[in-house]
Amino acid sequence: MVWQVGDLLQNGKYTIESLLGKGGFGQTYCARTRDGLVTLKHLNKPDDISADDFADRQAQFLNEAMRLAKCDHPHIVKVHPETFCQNGLNHIVMDYVEGDDLDNLVKSRNQLLPLNEAISYIKQIGSALEYIHKLKPILLHRDVTPRNIVVRAKGKQAILVDFGNAKEIRPDGTRSEKSRFTEGYSAIELYSDAGKGAYSDVYSLAATLYYLLTAIAPISAQKRVVEDLKPPQAINPAIPDRINQAILAGMELKPAYRVQTVTELLSRLGSDPKPNLFQSLFANKSSQPSLDIAADKQAEQERREQAEREAKTAADKLKQAEAKRQQIQQELQRAEDRRIQQERQESQRLAQIKAQKVEQERQEQVKNRELTINLGNGITLELVRVSAGRFQMGGNEQSDEQPIHEASSPYARFRGLLGGNEQSDEQPIHEVQLKEFLIGKYAVTNSQWQAVMKAKGSANCDKKFQGDLQPVVGVSWTESREFCQKLAQQSGRAVRLPTESEWEYACRAGTTTPFAFGKNITTDQVNYNGNYPYGDAPKGKYREVTVNVDSFKPNVWGIYQMHGNVWEWCADDWHDNYNGAPADSRIWIKDIKNYEAPETLKLLRGGSWNLHAIFCRSSFRTWYSARSQYYGIGFRVVFALSS
Repeated sequence: MVWQVGDLLQNGKYTIESLLGKGGFGQTYCARTRDGLVTLKHLNKPDDISADDFADRQAQFLNEAMRLAKCDHPHIVKVHPETFCQNGLNHIVMDYVEGDDLDNLVKSRNQLLPLNEAISYIKQIGSALEYIHKLKPILLHRDVTPRNIVVRAKGKQAILVDFGNAKEIRPDGTRSEKSRFTEGYSAIELYSDAGKGAYSDVYSLAATLYYLLTAIAPISAQKRVVEDLKPPQAINPAIPDRINQAILAGMELKPAYRVQTVTELLSRLGSDPKPNLFQSLFANKSSQPSLDIAADKQAEQERREQAEREAKTAADKLKQAEAKRQQIQQELQRAEDRRIQQERQESQRLAQIKAQKVEQERQEQVKNRELTINLGNGITLELVRVSAGRFQMGGNEQSDEQPIHEASSPYARFRGLLGGNEQSDEQPIHEVQLKEFLIGKYAVTNSQWQAVMKAKGSANCDKKFQGDLQPVVGVSWTESREFCQKLAQQSGRAVRLPTESEWEYACRAGTTTPFAFGKNITTDQVNYNGNYPYGDAPKGKYREVTVNVDSFKPNVWGIYQMHGNVWEWCADDWHDNYNGAPADSRIWIKDIKNYEAPETLKLLRGGSWNLHAIFCRSSFRTWYSARSQYYGIGFRVVFALSS
């Protein structure tokens, strides 16, 4: 499409309203002027012709438009004498005919046109063709199709439009330019340099009537060389023999055998040559007077009844043909619906198989990275091998829907209690390179604490926190270190708390979003106070207690509940920000002499069951003193790779 809706042509004289038609020959548009709507047309420039040839073609296009501008016929679109050139394309201006073309008319009615209406349109267009065929030199339309015949919105006046393909035939029988053709409606001679004449438009006009009475476009003339044309009466049995024969005569493949003029075709479509009832009764009465009036009346009655029976039979055939056509259309539509449904189901099945395969491979990879430590009495501790890698540590995530910088916000109040400074302690964002390590698949549970420490887990907390598979809580940083030391003696491996960089690396699991699960979380994924969601997430459950460590799905590395449920101790001392932070997985210690002192501040990560979702972000960090105990704090361990 050369012009777009709203484009201004000729310094604003024409405003493009819509594209009316687009074909191999040219494009037509509806345009608005100060005086109303008009139709504009320009040629397409084929890739296979030179600039000089296209210039000649455009000149011929304008010359023939000027000839058409002199035509005055009620069934030919009015071509204006004004032409113009813009962007190297010559344009002609025509009246805009408001209405439906015959192709849309047939499709919109969803049934065949009545015989009389269809023939009426053909006769109107036929008179237009007779008019241009009488011009000197003769002018051929060459593209008479249902789409190029518009029936005015008011009345049933048919107008022949789109003369952009019209060409004159010179006295020597040659045309002014190579033909363009429309499959099904163009005569065989238009596909080659063979001679053309009025009989070429006859073929197109007869083919148009074929479509109006069958709702099926005829096969192309080229295809008819090897395949017979199906008579229209074979598709619509209600078509009278005379009309059927006239259409076939107008569509004879060889020009020499075809009806030669539009006048002759219209004549064949005229009234039935058989005498009507009145003529049958009274013809030749002066020379052969009837001797039996009663017999004549009886014969007239019989003929009338016979005519009524034939009319009823024709109407029944028409109904049957229409019913059959609708049945076929319905069957085709049902078949198409079934095909689409089957394709959709197959696509869903294949997608499901692929997703299952991906998940199986992921689980297999996770399984291959796992290690299980036997703690005795059927209690085990599972570890996940985390591959070496690098990542951007820290963050500046913030929810627009739940601002965290306001002094009255829960975030700010929590920071105030701990002495933090909004999100500055999560910055600067910096790259960290980590070696491979083994980290607890879950936070340490009450049963694991019992197996190692020989004491009840979460003993100083309410009984609702003391389930075997719930994370141990109410343990200080110092007590967590004692657990690691005893477990190291029992397992023969070095055991410690994770460094802060190891913790965040394992939590993110390769992601850069606020959470390992994406930009947001819900209480179906993480255990936090669901009354305070993050961003635009909906409110969720507030369970008011820890849940079993395997309650939710793990992150993509197979590690469970690093968001929410319990805060987790890290090995590092607290620092107000990341200035001077190590670029590897070393423990960041402020003062080695006081590292184990009970009053020192130690890192906490992950959020908790009783706090807002915002505290569960991958980059969120806070602190507590090494000796402090709290029913929202637990831990997980890191093992050495070998004994």
